[in-house]
Amino acid sequence: MPIDVRIDDDVALIVLSERLTLGEGDQRLRETVDRLIREGYRRFVLDLTALSYADSAGLGEIVRSFTSISRKGGSMRSVGEDKLKLWVPGLVVLEKMEKMFRVERDAGIPDPLNPQLRDVRWELQVAVALAILVIIGVLIALR
Repeated sequence: MPIDVRIDDDVALIVLSERLTLGEGDQRLRETVDRLIREGYRRFVLDLTALSYADSAGLGEIVRSFTSISRKGGSMRSVGEDKLKLWVPGLVVLEKMEKMFRVERDAGIPDPLNPQLRDVRWELQVAVALAILVIIGVLIALR
C-alpha cells in the first residue's frame, strides 16, 4: 500500500491509497505516523480519498494513529471520511441516532417506549444493537 507524505509548514499530510489491510498496510501507516511524531509533527491530515478498501486492522490503525497523535498533544483531521463511513455502517447508524436524539431532546419530545427513562434513549439502544450486529458480522467474515 503506497503512503505519500507531504509537509506543508507544520502540517503532515498523509495520503493513503489502494488498500489498508492487515500486514503491510497497517504496519506502514503505524511506522509513518510514529516517525512523523518523532520528527516533531503534531498536526496531521489523513487523506482517505484514494483508499479503495480497509479491513478491521486498517481501521484499527487509523484509530491507533489518532490516539497516538492526541496523546502527544497533536491533532488529526481527515479528508474522504465518507468512505470510512461506508466501511463501518454501524457508525453511520450511531451518528444518525445521535443527531435524532439531539433534535428530540431540544424539542422536548418524550421517549415513545419508556417516558420515564431519561438517561438512555431508545434510539441509542437500537443503534448500539445494530452496531453489535455489524461487529458480529465482521468477526464472522474474518474467520
